[in-house]
Amino acid sequence: MNKIEEIKEFIDSNENAMLYISSTMCSACDSVYLKLGNIIENNSNIKLMKIEITENQEVSGEYMVFTVPVIILFKDGKEIHREARFVQFDRLNHYIDNYFN
Repeated sequence: MNKIEEIKEFIDSNENAMLYISSTMCSACDSVYLKLGNIIENNSNIKLMKIEITENQEVSGEYMVFTVPVIILFKDGKEIHREARFVQFDRLNHYIDNYFN
């Protein structure tokens, strides 16, 4: 199974899924991921998958990733929200509250 197939299986097997796509070259990605960890702790019904884009470049084409970090929310296999580069956590929390809680 390749990485794209693993990601699709993850999204399909979790009602509430979140992809976090980052890069080792991105200094802001680590701090964003830490904040994301707090959100996941408070929303145990959301499953998170972290993807390193430099190791999985095909992901950028499949999910139209042009910058990092990227957070993509999926509900029942459908993308419902995306935050990229400058993550607005207030907006992200709004979508999580409306769709996942």
